[in-house]
Amino acid sequence: ISHCNYTQLWVRNNMFFQRITKCDAPSVAAVALVDEYVIGLSSSHLIPGKKNSLIRFEQIKSLKKCFPCGMAFVMAGDFNMRKSEDKPVEERLGLVDAWKAGESRQNHMYTWNSFSNQYHGPEAFKFRCRFDRIFINRGSITSRPPNPTMAKVDFKLVANKPLIMREGGKCCKFHLSD
Repeated sequence: ISHCNYTQLWVRNNMFFQRITKCDAPSVAAVALVDEYVIGLSSSHLIPGKKNSLIRFEQIKSLKKCFPCGMAFVMAGDFNMRKSEDKPVEERLGLVDAWKAGESRQNHMYTWNSFSNQYHGPEAFKFRCRFDRIFINRGSITSRPPNPTMAKVDFKLVANKPLIMREGGKCCKFHLSD
């Protein structure tokens, strides 16, 4: 469970998947059948705060262990990461940052932008950061399509205020990317 006690993993309603129950990370993880390939999927909400970078690294490492060895997987969510944390996660854990691999535009980098996101009010401290991430592990040759490539993708911020859900409640996640 996340520090906010709430994490979701959304999958298409026609997708076959099975939740991974033995996952020691603040995440929801599953194994899914996509076309004829089995891949891992996860959604996370990692510990916040600049001072918690080492804890976040351990959370990501634990999440990676949820997936069977050699399986291709996609990890997405509110990782609360700072730029200084990129290199250890990419190099030591072997994860590919989808925003970088997809060659997204620099002006679409930030998933938290309190200059335009007024969620905390106009007097709140204003800053920009890329807290939300999508990481990919291509897996072994037996679990992935031959010669996978990352298509050019243009990530951008799509939610700058709370989302209204069908039941009338509010979704607490307000810095979503598409």
